Amino acid sequence: MPGASIEAIMFHQRQEDSVRAFEEAASGRIPPARSPGQVNHRRIGDLVFRLFGSAWFLFLAVLVARDWHYHSFGDLAFSAFSGWSRLVSQGALVLVYLTLWLMILIRPPPIARANGLMPNVMAFAGTYLPWLIGLMPRGEGSDAGVLIASALILTGNVLIFFTICHLGKSFSLVPQARRLVTAGPYAVVRHPLYLAEEIMIAGAALLYLSPMTIVVVCLHAALQIRRIFYEEQVLSQAFPAYAAYKSRTWRLIPCVW
Repeated sequence: MPGASIEAIMFHQRQEDSVRAFEEAASGRIPPARSPGQVNHRRIGDLVFRLFGSAWFLFLAVLVARDWHYHSFGDLAFSAFSGWSRLVSQGALVLVYLTLWLMILIRPPPIARANGLMPNVMAFAGTYLPWLIGLMPRGEGSDAGVLIASALILTGNVLIFFTICHLGKSFSLVPQARRLVTAGPYAVVRHPLYLAEEIMIAGAALLYLSPMTIVVVCLHAALQIRRIFYEEQVLSQAFPAYAAYKSRTWRLIPCVW
């Protein structure tokens, strides 16, 4: 919703509140009563997070796009095959960030969310911890190693984009429920976005391979596993059909877990 005013976003959100209330009534779910002050406070908080959260991903898209433009047109020596594979990976990453920016901006308010501070802390730590990898010294890898790393990063970015297209407006950083998505990659595993992210992070770890990088990757994996359990708890409480969905899908890795 580029260029939309705050009033327009608030109007859009009130419309979606009404639709969600109708869907809850039709499904037999009766949301707990809230005072007008609680509703306005929740609505303003969601609006602030929506604006600033989307702005963050737009900022990341601009940063990566600037680096992509420099290597494409400003560095004539950047012509090796491994270099071009990196350019393609960065282009895919820009597309992912722009998609996340748009999804956060236009998504409806959640119908359920995790209680307490810890689920949100886990979500933000799991999201931003991998950024430490890019601050570490780059390893002296071979051209084959760089090519493998770039292929993993590109594959992860493509899978992230494909998954977000199915997740749509239900995307969220913190454990929240908007609608139950069971199509596309979600028909195979319940958390395909995390799987795609780990593939991308594995590629980044190969580029910056060191003992500290391995520690960061292991810590990130532990955070994401805990994050998965928080999200499944919220979805189980919000959607009665989630139990049947769990029974026919793998959690993260097909045929493994």
